[in-house]
Amino acid sequence: MPIIYVHEVTLPERKARSIQVLETCVGLAKQKITVHLVVDRLTLKTPADIAEFYGLVLPANMTISGKANAGMRHTVRDLLRRSSPGEPLLYSRNLRTARKLLPLSRSTKTPLVYEAHKIAFMVVSDEARLAGLSPRRTRRREMRTFRAESEVFDTSAGVVCTSDATAALSRTLFGRDQNVIVARNGGPEPVIPEAANKKTAEGRSDSGALRIVYVGSMGGWKGTETLLESLRYLEGFELIVVGAADPKLPHSVESLPAERLSFTGYLAPREVMPFLVANDFTAAVIPLPARHSSEPTFFTCPLKLFQYMAAGIPVVASDVPALREVLRHRHNAYLVRPDDAEALADGIKTIAFDSQLALDLRTNGLETARRYTFLKRAEKLASFLKELVANI
Repeated sequence: MPIIYVHEVTLPERKARSIQVLETCVGLAKQKITVHLVVDRLTLKTPADIAEFYGLVLPANMTISGKANAGMRHTVRDLLRRSSPGEPLLYSRNLRTARKLLPLSRSTKTPLVYEAHKIAFMVVSDEARLAGLSPRRTRRREMRTFRAESEVFDTSAGVVCTSDATAALSRTLFGRDQNVIVARNGGPEPVIPEAANKKTAEGRSDSGALRIVYVGSMGGWKGTETLLESLRYLEGFELIVVGAADPKLPHSVESLPAERLSFTGYLAPREVMPFLVANDFTAAVIPLPARHSSEPTFFTCPLKLFQYMAAGIPVVASDVPALREVLRHRHNAYLVRPDDAEALADGIKTIAFDSQLALDLRTNGLETARRYTFLKRAEKLASFLKELVANI
């Protein structure tokens, strides 16, 4: 059962989506499924170099190739023609790409699997509203996306959802209730509990400050404005951002002493987990907003969540439905009111000064991370895809 995964980006890239795609493809290949990953182009010399950038080893039964000059459809047709015996599948996590693949799926009688990370027309509507577009233009964008999404949900042979909310709404809005699976994102294998429990509860820097960590970009709908504002209430704490500084940081942050906020600069995916494990942090933060759009509130399943827990770092996160699918307050995370800098700061201080709670969150977080590894996700996906092909 060869899988042709179409991911129309240039690799490597700095966005988390490609980490998830590479981990998914490598994981499926480890389940003895031949995987062909088709991207726009490669900027490193070999596919093995691409895999190594993401901290992975390219399996013998997986290929990574840029699309031919003739375009994506030509590349996919050629792969279908040369595929090893077995019923092939087309696969994509991007709505636009999935819709482009539908005519090819029909003409070659090759089933398409769509991996839905959100209900796109809802997010498009929110983004148009936030951008200040007129109701008429907002409605046009919304309906255009709804029609595309409806066609993909209706025509795809199988649908993989990364959240319960996406699966429920695909059923309610598009009538999709057959051949659907929820397979949340995952993370790396956790560090051993003994190593994690040896971390100090305090997580102090050389200057004596208590250190908190955030992984990822500072813009968009990540809620980092609230995180930066929370530093006003966190005297004696230092925030380390694993990523590059944003030139559009709020003016209030510019007045902070250098020892209160620091950036590692961009780290390649293979470098992030070693950094988290090697350092001693009081807490790791996911400050998702609730007032931005439906994506962070209902649909996102952030990779950083599983990285934090796998590294044995207590998590402080916004109390939003998307995160509550995985997290329970005071069990595997400390949940706080979203969009509230003071509440976020209080949550961080609670963990910092309650060593037993910090230990409980760390221990239960490691257990959660074991349930949500990329390998376990690949096993679940492989079982679903094999059953799907068998029943077509």
